[in-house]
Amino acid sequence: MKTIAVLLLFVTLAVAADWGWSKCGGGAYDISKITMTPDPPVAGKNLSFAFDGMLSETITSGKVTVNVYWEGIWVRTVSDPICQGNCPIKAGKWDIPGHPTLLPSYTPSGSYRNNIVMTDQNNKQLACVNINFTI
Repeated sequence: MKTIAVLLLFVTLAVAADWGWSKCGGGAYDISKITMTPDPPVAGKNLSFAFDGMLSETITSGKVTVNVYWEGIWVRTVSDPICQGNCPIKAGKWDIPGHPTLLPSYTPSGSYRNNIVMTDQNNKQLACVNINFTI
């Protein structure tokens, strides 16, 4: 879960006044809630996202890939292991706590989309969500 928290750092590249999220595919991790703290975020301050959901199978490894878009233009892709030293992650309720990330004060205004894809040890999709921001 530590790695997932680090990955959430890259999810928070935008300072958003309005935000929402949607699933972009299914898998063994059914995300039911994403919480943003604070809401709304403030430039130059910490921001975090927490995920709540149910994992239908035990995972022994995997990765999280975050694609960041600004105004529909790809900005960057970051990929990291889904866990470091805490695998296996057993089936059942799996809540990923938010990791506070300092937002840059110079983030340009506009629309942001962060596409997050989690895969398991067999490269099978666990979850896919889009988090949308408007600065």
